[in-house]
Amino acid sequence: MFDSQNARGKALDPTDLLKAFHIRQMEQDGVTHAREYELVRQWEQIPPVGLHYLFNAFLYRAKQWSHGVSIREYGFTAAQIPLFEGVSISQENPANNWSKVYLLARQCVNNYKRDNGVLERSKVASQLEYPFQIDQPVVNGETFFEFTEHYYQLARNLGLWGEPTLELNETSGEIFDFMQTKASTNWRYRQVKDLFFCELLYYVDRFGEQCLNEAIRLFFLYAARLRLLLRSLGFASVNSYALALSTRYDGNQRMFEIIRNAKAPEDVLGISLDERIEDIPRNEDLLQLYKKLRILRMAQAAMEIENMVRLFRVFRIVTNLPIDFVILQSKELPTAGCSSNCLSKNM
Repeated sequence: MFDSQNARGKALDPTDLLKAFHIRQMEQDGVTHAREYELVRQWEQIPPVGLHYLFNAFLYRAKQWSHGVSIREYGFTAAQIPLFEGVSISQENPANNWSKVYLLARQCVNNYKRDNGVLERSKVASQLEYPFQIDQPVVNGETFFEFTEHYYQLARNLGLWGEPTLELNETSGEIFDFMQTKASTNWRYRQVKDLFFCELLYYVDRFGEQCLNEAIRLFFLYAARLRLLLRSLGFASVNSYALALSTRYDGNQRMFEIIRNAKAPEDVLGISLDERIEDIPRNEDLLQLYKKLRILRMAQAAMEIENMVRLFRVFRIVTNLPIDFVILQSKELPTAGCSSNCLSKNM
């Protein structure tokens, strides 16, 4: 009864079911009552609406879209909670080779905190957290509650609730202003906002704040284009767009799969976008910002090409090497996508 309904017979929210499951896992794993109380209290400090929004609109969608799985708008139900039930610490199964890396990471963090707890609290030693990734299996019990708190705080830092704590340039600031004002109050842009923040959360989860402003601009163009293509936008269209399922989106990129397979930020930021749109009324404010950012992106690409051509010419003059060798070496240079400042950090 407890697993599916409360005392009054009302169906529990999927997040309540997850909470109950992982509390039982902590008890099986021998987590102390003090630690269990601390984690549950931390969970309950997150507003229930925000908790469901975090799982349904972001964690669940990023997990599924990054693996090419189609979903429904309110698809995060009791049937989908196994996505957030994964590796059990107390269960013995040495043949599960796929789970060993996650258990080793958990043990490494536990050992570090045991040996350096005092030094961490006094700021003498740096804190070590479990290396969460949205698209990896969840470690049950204590780690799941840490997982939830980690992504709730990350979402807050990105501006999902309140002001972002990021270092934004002027263009990114304009995008966030649009998302937090017009997109938050105009129902026409709700799907754009959720898609944008889902992409951004997944990207930052993988690459941190590397090339952040370039990523913000790319994800805005990607998300805004969908609204500018359709007169009527429902979640089914968002799902189809994210997975490039319809011929209507020919040339569209499967952005979440690109992020999952990327090894560096430029693998994401260097992709080409199909920027064709429809002239649909009632989207004037979004269209104006979209056109401005598209021009900036085109100008940056042109500037990077011009700089590459200049470098190419200087390299050939200085080295006096054969043309085929120069071309071969130029392919090893960083790809377009990050700004020159961002690229210089990775070179």
